[in-house]
Amino acid sequence: MSTATFHNLTNNTNMNANASNNMMDNTDHHLDAVSFSSSGSFEDSPTRVKGQSPWGKSNRASYSALDVSNRENRTTTGHSYSNVGFQMPHPSSIVALDCEMVGIGKHGDRSSVARVTLIDWEGNSLIDTYVVQKLPVTDYRTFISGITKENLEGASMTLEQCREQVSRLLYNRILVGHGLKNDLDALGINQPWWLTRDTATYLPFMKKRANNLAWWPRKLKELASEQLEREIQVFGKPHSPFEDALAALDLYKTVQSEWEQEIYTSLMKTNKFKQQHLTDQRMALMQRHNNQNMYHNNHHHHHNNHYRYKYHPNRQHQRYYVPQQQVVQ
Repeated sequence: MSTATFHNLTNNTNMNANASNNMMDNTDHHLDAVSFSSSGSFEDSPTRVKGQSPWGKSNRASYSALDVSNRENRTTTGHSYSNVGFQMPHPSSIVALDCEMVGIGKHGDRSSVARVTLIDWEGNSLIDTYVVQKLPVTDYRTFISGITKENLEGASMTLEQCREQVSRLLYNRILVGHGLKNDLDALGINQPWWLTRDTATYLPFMKKRANNLAWWPRKLKELASEQLEREIQVFGKPHSPFEDALAALDLYKTVQSEWEQEIYTSLMKTNKFKQQHLTDQRMALMQRHNNQNMYHNNHHHHHNNHYRYKYHPNRQHQRYYVPQQQVVQ
């Protein structure tokens, strides 16, 4: 083999190795993006506005500007999970939410959020506002919601503004409530499951119906009467979102230790599975590239020819080789 042929073969082999390493780096980067974090921590998983992509291009979850205004305070006001060990969340990292709806549409059967109340651990109001309606209200549901036409005529906050404020306050915080799916859907917010404490779907607070093995949620009024010995949603009086949010928060406090331990255990199992899945994928990818490099090296030596490394224009991960002319000495 001539000196020029040897150098060309060596360059081609190095080129294949570099390309393989680059693809591995990019793949690792992508795989880290779908895990909670490279260190196994769940602290960088903020509340997201519904409809936005949950993951970005880095190994941190992507979020909009309205979600990160409280980022600098997360060490004191947020709650994080890690592999260090189980820790009870700080009271400042827990809030409770309740929303009241009005009916829109021809028959008033479509719900639209009209009042939003968010309270802290001590029961202090963080947000208590009426929301401007974009569509005409056909049913105020005053008997249940307590909302009247005069209340909404004096509203000044739009749904987008309300969503922004709530998202900022929910960043990296545990959200407590009863039937939170309806409230979050109405607001257009996605809250991570490990930061959600819904007393309507917590198994010890649910019941089985006769001749039915499925678990069903119970009314907040029943739970408050049974667990807290408190009367709420009294017949003939409209619901109070502040009263409902406080009742859900107090229910959570009665089982906080058990509930948080269950969430922590589930998180550690989920994180362990994800890390093992990442390891398996990386090992398989490394083995594939090693096999490809061995094949290419043997192929070059067997034919004693020079090949030029190229990418297929429409298939990024598939390579093809174009033979070059022999170097004539």
